[in-house]
Amino acid sequence: MKFGLSLFPLRHTQMVEVAQLAEELGFDSVWLGEHVISPQEITSEFPYTEQKTGRHTFHADIPFFDPYAALSYLAAKTSTLKLVLSVSIVPLHDPYHLARSVATIDLFSGGRFVFGIGAGWLKEEFEIVGQSFSGRGDRLDESIEV
Repeated sequence: MKFGLSLFPLRHTQMVEVAQLAEELGFDSVWLGEHVISPQEITSEFPYTEQKTGRHTFHADIPFFDPYAALSYLAAKTSTLKLVLSVSIVPLHDPYHLARSVATIDLFSGGRFVFGIGAGWLKEEFEIVGQSFSGRGDRLDESIEV
């Protein structure tokens, strides 16, 4: 059995220390998720629980770091841990830039990067960045092809 640790919502100053200790203790991986932006007001319902999670635990005061930059930094500070992006909200990205980021972190980490993808659930996030929420499935499919 393998064990991993979520680094969310650690502060950036804690991430390296936790990742290095996790590696020393034999953990398999460290994980981060992704949201491009944190809306101030959320009416979207988080679809994976009955609790109104979107309104209470996902809010604008939580720091969301760029997971590619953070995991790349952790790659330089560790040697065996898998570096996992649990879910990248792919339709919010330009597919070519995203492909380059994924390939770069995988190269610099020596193949330790694990890339999870999803279409996204937070309609307000799509609206803020000017992307179509209803077209996110098509954008995800297109990005996978790229």
